[in-house]
Amino acid sequence: MKTIDLITTKTYSRASCAVFFRTRKQWGELANPHNDFPLALRDEKILSTEHLYQALRFPEHPDVQRIVMGTTGAIPAKRKAYEHISLTTKQWVDGGMNVRAMKVVTALKLAQYPDTILPILAASEGRDIVEQSSHDDFWGARTLDGTEKGEQLSGVNVLGQIWMSHRCAIESGQLPAKHLEQQDTTDLMLYGKPLSSFLHAVETQDVQRALI
Repeated sequence: MKTIDLITTKTYSRASCAVFFRTRKQWGELANPHNDFPLALRDEKILSTEHLYQALRFPEHPDVQRIVMGTTGAIPAKRKAYEHISLTTKQWVDGGMNVRAMKVVTALKLAQYPDTILPILAASEGRDIVEQSSHDDFWGARTLDGTEKGEQLSGVNVLGQIWMSHRCAIESGQLPAKHLEQQDTTDLMLYGKPLSSFLHAVETQDVQRALI
């Protein structure tokens, strides 16, 4: 599995990268706040990957998780989580839970929407995948000139790296459902239960043809 570099800041050229910024623009399906990709975990219906990611920061507070999950819209869910930010588990950043959570929620999105996500990953082959952000150069990268369409972007780009890791696994012949099973869910809890207990086999189509 491709290693995620959590430290190094890189500079990217927009012209040679698959840059996602707004959900309705090219590559935007890879963005967490996209509202067109609800998730299913057993009987739980989750409105977006952003909902699940934000909820996972509160493993000791199932009540807060339900508040976040019940919020309509991905961006409002993030704002609702930030209202309770002081309750975030101490291991969220220090223990790497935030990155594990992001890997899982994006792998789940890939496994449950292969018809949409696999062609996007295939189309990005040979390019760095970069999340453009106006403020966050850990998960994404910011333009050097501060404009929305700036050619050069700089950041650690962890979310982009995670999508490239998923792409690498698929290109090596791994099925999305199997790739999901291999994600590290250590310490990730939902409603007082291990997240792994909610994950189930996801039916996927033949991925090989999507990458030809």
